[in-house]
Amino acid sequence: MKRTLLALALMLATTGLFAQVGMQKLDIQMQKKAVSQMERQTVKVKKNVNRTAKDGDRTLLCDFSTATDYTFGTNAAHTVAGWGWNLQADTNSYFGLQGDYLNYWLLGVSDENPAGDGWWIFNTERYGYENPTWDNGFAYLDLLTIWQQGLQTGVMDAYVQFNQPIDATELSGIDIYFNSAIQRFNSERYFIEWSNTPDFTTYDSLEFYVRGLEINSNEAAIGAKRLTLPKNTPNASSAGSLVYLRFRYTSPANEPGEDGQPHSYFWFLDDVNYQGSPEHRVDIVKSQYNLGGYHNLPAVVTPDTLIYAVDVENTGGTDYNDAVLQNTIYSIQFAETEDGEDTYTQVDVNLSAGDTLRNTTVSVADEVNGSDTIYAARRNVTLMAASTHLPSGTPGTYAVASFVNASAMENPIALDDTVYFNVVEPSADLNGSYRWSRDRNVLIESWGNFKYGFMQSGADTYLTDEAAWNRTGYEVCIPFTADNTDRDIYINGVEVVPALDSCAPGAQFIGKLRKINWEAESLDALVVEVMDAWDVPVESEVYTLQSSDLNNGLCTDPDYLDVLTPDEFRSIYLPFKNSVELVPGETYYACYRMVSNGRFMIAADDPRVGTFGPGTNYYQSLMLIFTPGLPASANYAWGGRFYFPEYCDGKTPLIHMVIGDASTRSLSEEIAVASSLNAYPNPATDNATISYSLNKSGNVSIVITDLMGRVVMNMEEGNQNAGVNYTVNVNTANLANGTYFYTLNVNGEKQTKKFVVSK
Repeated sequence: MKRTLLALALMLATTGLFAQVGMQKLDIQMQKKAVSQMERQTVKVKKNVNRTAKDGDRTLLCDFSTATDYTFGTNAAHTVAGWGWNLQADTNSYFGLQGDYLNYWLLGVSDENPAGDGWWIFNTERYGYENPTWDNGFAYLDLLTIWQQGLQTGVMDAYVQFNQPIDATELSGIDIYFNSAIQRFNSERYFIEWSNTPDFTTYDSLEFYVRGLEINSNEAAIGAKRLTLPKNTPNASSAGSLVYLRFRYTSPANEPGEDGQPHSYFWFLDDVNYQGSPEHRVDIVKSQYNLGGYHNLPAVVTPDTLIYAVDVENTGGTDYNDAVLQNTIYSIQFAETEDGEDTYTQVDVNLSAGDTLRNTTVSVADEVNGSDTIYAARRNVTLMAASTHLPSGTPGTYAVASFVNASAMENPIALDDTVYFNVVEPSADLNGSYRWSRDRNVLIESWGNFKYGFMQSGADTYLTDEAAWNRTGYEVCIPFTADNTDRDIYINGVEVVPALDSCAPGAQFIGKLRKINWEAESLDALVVEVMDAWDVPVESEVYTLQSSDLNNGLCTDPDYLDVLTPDEFRSIYLPFKNSVELVPGETYYACYRMVSNGRFMIAADDPRVGTFGPGTNYYQSLMLIFTPGLPASANYAWGGRFYFPEYCDGKTPLIHMVIGDASTRSLSEEIAVASSLNAYPNPATDNATISYSLNKSGNVSIVITDLMGRVVMNMEEGNQNAGVNYTVNVNTANLANGTYFYTLNVNGEKQTKKFVVSK
């Protein structure tokens, strides 16, 4: 299979790099217990653990407990009279909004019941704020009530300014930290602005909560946030002088003829702190493994190339001219004693091509103030690195640690999502075959289910919470690719893990095998069934879910999240009726498919711990979903792409490929009911002829089905004699283009082949 790969410079890193940057011991220990083949026991993770920053001391600028620390104001463009920033003095009384909509809708508080069940949005355990102090006062904009009272047609331009300047004479830059809760609507904008004079005669602005980049319409952002003020801007300096600070909200008036729209919903602001920013710093915006990531990797295959991408942003004061992404793979030897030291042996290092990370500003027009303003232009750069392959052949536990590096950096920057994987040996519970999986094969209580489906309403397709995944025809598939193998390897079946507390006996499904058709001329034909030696789809027998298969009632401790390992949960092996040989370079999809309505939900991998996942950026790495009831051409059916990982919370369904050598191969001998069975012409246009000669006499019928198993034609031919050449004409004029199967049935014994209709 031809692939376009990245041009990469592969370099060796110095030994001891791992020691320089370290690895989080807690994560290692959790993974050691959770995924090591040597240790199987329940790991307890404490719920609601508060995570606080460890990046130095901060200085409080304003917590809104002292009136002299801040000033609420509006600019000349502001026309919504009487509305702007407000103070909520505490959280022990009725919320002091100008209207009541947010009191009831958002907080659930009222004048009769001030405490009520409200203030949930400020719940520190739920949102993990950094030392929030909402109870001693905070600032807010009541934007939704403006709409409720019909005042939305004016311009909003309101600020909260802090009266105490920041002494930045000895700082190289300024980091601003604050707690914030917002929900935006449409065209409003949010700024942090700084000036070297208290009157803000000249100032610079940095926009945040940017629509289409950070947050979109009707979305919320809740929690602690850091903004870094750029240096060397024309109107104000953020280093080496006194710096005055303010937050500003703007929203334009409606266009003529618009039927009033709200400016936004709300904005709550509290606990503004500052800290000196470093000269050198890179923030990781997002990261994604695109190819080649497997948590359980059979020792007999060499997987597809591992490609990893990371979006980075320079938030320090110095440009990096040669920044690279570095993947380093380690073999892990766990200590036998609790006090012993685990050892990590470097086995592979891969570097991306260098790129420049700049910290710049640009001048843009401010449509609210009618003048040019300087905004920070943080250029996100995507760095990509490819491994030759994840190492296989030697069973054991390994780690992939990723770093951003540059010559100007004293130490590489370690990414937080170190990923662990096992090179595995044959498994006795799979009849001597190997388990091959993208997931970690670990169930965690709060992330135990994978639910994903669509519904059709007229011409529109929607995500749905309906039970599409419990209906006949629902199918979920995970991709697997081997670049080469050490010997002849066969694909023997699919293993699935029932979700926690979400399945019921009686559900029926099968395991299936699909692959990418690289010759396809349309998306509809991109993914096809894999056929065995008799041109029959590779699939398992129908499996009926039993009570003993369910993973129900396994998580019972109310104070902890249960982490379950394979010896504690149940999985189901669906062996194929006929194994097929694994072709190096071919991308296969291991699937399960519902064959009757029933309650079955697949378990899901925990996305909070580093995981390869199915990927989203290339055909080989795409998870595929078929939802019944959608048009065949829908992007969510076969031939389309699964490109919405955010809707399944980054989860990876626990669907495993099962492979083995020739000794594990399953092969059912096809009953030859006819000495010859053929369809011609093939491909057919308006007519086709099926010819056959029976090996024994009997009652004959011919059934034609489509790729989805639906019967499109059923022909009863009656009793026929052995040794006679028979032909049957098939009218294909009304059949859509595509692949079909014709099954010759003689007294209940069947023989199947396929033909194609192409007009």
